[in-house]
Amino acid sequence: MMRLCKKGYVLRSELVGGIVYRAAIESVAAQKSVLSEVVRVFFAGSSCLAVTVLLGMSDGFSDCELSEIEATVAKLRKLE
Repeated sequence: MMRLCKKGYVLRSELVGGIVYRAAIESVAAQKSVLSEVVRVFFAGSSCLAVTVLLGMSDGFSDCELSEIEATVAKLRKLE
């Protein structure tokens, strides 16, 4: 954990009962950072390929999940 502290990934707080570690950045920022690195390294920078692989890994999606995916695609189409 000390390595992660030194790199700035986690924060360390000493309390009476022990030590508490927490993320140094908010979860959304951490997710984006990690996924950006995964896409760069494993998918040659292709977000499209990464999304295709992720969608293919599922055994199925609920109606709610499909609606969320469709809404995201619709938003992206409007940005074009």
